[in-house]
Amino acid sequence: MNEDSDKLKLFELKIYAEDGVFYEGDCYELIIPCEDGEKAFLPHHEDTVYAVYNGMLRFLVPVDHGREWREAVIGKGVAHFSDNACSVLAETAERPEDIDENRAKAAFERAQERMQKELSMREYRISQMAMSRAIARIRGVKEKK
Repeated sequence: MNEDSDKLKLFELKIYAEDGVFYEGDCYELIIPCEDGEKAFLPHHEDTVYAVYNGMLRFLVPVDHGREWREAVIGKGVAHFSDNACSVLAETAERPEDIDENRAKAAFERAQERMQKELSMREYRISQMAMSRAIARIRGVKEKK
């Protein structure tokens, strides 16, 4: 396969989290977690915007020896595909191997305890979001094992 034909099978991917750039480079395929399951993006996808939910984001990138799937446990955000480029803006993005499973479990338990108390609607939603993030992180660790 020549380099020019391979370039036609790629799109530009940028993944940003609140703490900075998680990934910037070429991509063959991107799979994002959405409210109703997963959505996949391939090169030359139509222009679109999707809400990203807490969960596992996967992307196939070119490497010296071929292609490699990479993963990120990602927080809520948005994915925008336009002009053969995709930008993902998320609250958080972490490699599963960088997650401390014990800390994630402790965060889940804290959120669960808070939700059992009498809370305002705002406090309840904040606790729900914390629990959802913790669940996504725990699943990310377990899937990597």
